[in-house]
Amino acid sequence: MSVNCDLDLSNRSSMSLAKTRNEPAGGQQLRLLVLGGGAVVREYHLPALKTLGWLTACTVVEASKTNAQGLRDRFPEIRVVDESYQTFLSREEILKQFDGALIALPNTLHVDATRQCLEMGLHVLCEKPLALSAPDCEALAKAASRAERLLVVGMVRRCLPSIAALRKLLAEGRVGEVTRVRLEDGGSFNWTTDMETLFRHDQGGVLVNMGVHFLDLLQWILGDLQPVSYADDCSGGIEVNCTYEMRTKTGAPVQLKLSWTHALQNIFEIVGTRSTVIVRNSDCGNCQWESADGTMQGQMHVKKPFQSGAWPPTLEASFVEQLWRFALTAKTPQDGVDLVHAVDAARTQRLIDWAYAHRRPKYRHCGGLNARPGMEPGPVVVVGGTGFVGTHLVARLTQIGAQVTVPVRRFSTAANVARYPVTMKRIDLLNEQSCRESLKGARHVFHLAYGRPGKEERKVTVEGTLNIVRAAIAERVESIVVFSTTVIYGNPDVWRPIDESFPLDPRLGVYGSSKARMHQQCLKIAREAGSTRVVVITPGAVIGPGGALFCEIPCELAEQGRFCWIDDGEGIANYTSVGNLVDAAILAATQPSAHGQDFIIVDGQCSWKELLGPLVEPWSKRIPSFTGAEFARMKRQSSRNGTLKDVLRAALSDHQLMAAISNHPALGWSKESFGRFFPRQNKGLQGLRPTIDPINAPRSVTKPRPASWLGEIFGNSKNRFTSAKARRHLCWEPLVSLIDAQKGSIEWLHETGLR
Repeated sequence: MSVNCDLDLSNRSSMSLAKTRNEPAGGQQLRLLVLGGGAVVREYHLPALKTLGWLTACTVVEASKTNAQGLRDRFPEIRVVDESYQTFLSREEILKQFDGALIALPNTLHVDATRQCLEMGLHVLCEKPLALSAPDCEALAKAASRAERLLVVGMVRRCLPSIAALRKLLAEGRVGEVTRVRLEDGGSFNWTTDMETLFRHDQGGVLVNMGVHFLDLLQWILGDLQPVSYADDCSGGIEVNCTYEMRTKTGAPVQLKLSWTHALQNIFEIVGTRSTVIVRNSDCGNCQWESADGTMQGQMHVKKPFQSGAWPPTLEASFVEQLWRFALTAKTPQDGVDLVHAVDAARTQRLIDWAYAHRRPKYRHCGGLNARPGMEPGPVVVVGGTGFVGTHLVARLTQIGAQVTVPVRRFSTAANVARYPVTMKRIDLLNEQSCRESLKGARHVFHLAYGRPGKEERKVTVEGTLNIVRAAIAERVESIVVFSTTVIYGNPDVWRPIDESFPLDPRLGVYGSSKARMHQQCLKIAREAGSTRVVVITPGAVIGPGGALFCEIPCELAEQGRFCWIDDGEGIANYTSVGNLVDAAILAATQPSAHGQDFIIVDGQCSWKELLGPLVEPWSKRIPSFTGAEFARMKRQSSRNGTLKDVLRAALSDHQLMAAISNHPALGWSKESFGRFFPRQNKGLQGLRPTIDPINAPRSVTKPRPASWLGEIFGNSKNRFTSAKARRHLCWEPLVSLIDAQKGSIEWLHETGLR
């Protein structure tokens, strides 16, 4: 049995952020000084201030001229000052124009900016974290008390309607005694900011930047927590994955799991003796409730979650609520208004301080053998170091003492490599000067970057690589190793093993053809490279933890029912462990005789089923097999053959879409008018709605089809590649076994929740 109700048995209306608002006590807008104009201000705080009608009384101080101009363009009604906050705060007479300050600077500047604003008589709302240590939080609490000013920390998730419903269920005893708590939040990092401070070591990692929100919530809801154990993947940089085990005062286990690299279940689950309550990241308005015996379940929400107005239940509306509560309490001290004060921040930060003091390794990449090749410590640049192979290469280089720089197109893509002690700088691969700046002072360069599908895919792969090679030569680096792919050789119909002497006949479209062109041009330039060694390595199917094509993607497809074997997976896989590929790259960089050469890198051969079977084992019983002819026929049949009628039928059956159209001021009127003025056509349109049998389940379910590209990658090829040249010239041997590579991959799949 399921139910869907408000906790007070009333229905909630959904309103736009522009319809209803309440003014704080005194009916005056808050004159706010905003220090910092980054993504959280641009995407959340300023839209919230605009909703409240306070934007014209706001001044933003942002040191970056680019960011400042972006704010002016988007919010022409605000005043933006492009200078440092220290310079602005030095003009004490200006501060009389403001009631309070919003601190949204990089984490390391929060303490200084907050203290200065308090001493100047301003109420302060500081974005999380208030400080990076509990003693600093406590010191700021004392500073606020001395100044008799309000100090609030931006923990906006306390304002979420879904959390309000969860707390109400707990307060009313509907959950019973808490027996277990689980909170997971993870996904590939997608924050809109792209500043160089993003993954800097002194700014803290995922625990202090996101975990602080959830630790605050957990202690606010459950009371003080006792830490038990903490593990993360920090390897000299910052943590981007972590797991924190704690207990409540009554001994109930509490687990917090966070990731910036892969998706987690994104769930806040509280299990009690009477029921289970779940809040999902995808639903800010409701929590799911299920009785302990599983016979009843339903969605719960509160009638009026916001005091500031009748806003829709979104994260954006929660920023409106937080600012409104801050202004209300700043003007007239209030009781019963949920705000996070400095003492609350100190309590949360103590948990973070304990975690960092007791951290243990969360995950170890496979292939950590003492006999692995090394190189003399020195400055190394890894272009494309944020990807799968690049991350493993960076890990190995930092282990052997290299000073690694990773040029990036966007800092926001660098979460994978941020766990290591690297320097990141921005690069434009299509700009020769930018490439030269990125390689200055380097002894060795590794180039793995290539163009992603899009209008500049070929250009980035070919011209971008050549720019890096030329820059390496111009900067007189000792060596540059460029990564190619065996895709450039195609599938020649030959009986003997394919080696580097074979003509190039690339497959896989633009990816393969651009890689082939890059490969040829690099070898051509090598003949004119002077003292710089230029080497190209050409790996086969790379398997290992963190891999996509030969690790995560087959499992994702198998879980969806979209993976299949072709000819029972008998095609030949020319594989290499990512650890062995990294060894080959290091040997290529340090071996003088490698100059001007290309080397195929494969550990050996096995069938696709032998390679991928252990990874997709949980779904093995429902993975079909097709002959090559059957798969080709099925691929032809899967071409797009939908009609406009299919689209209309799908839209008409989507009740949320129809409700949204009806509620829209223009579309709703048009929909009603169409029905009045064109009744016959409207009747025909409504006839497209699928009929619903109120008793019987749907009789036919569309079976998912295997992905159409599987044949191109995992088909029944009989080609065998040989690495005899690499073994002979580089003295390379595959030290990481296939079994170890598969074990490492499976461990990673468990970590990401795919197994």
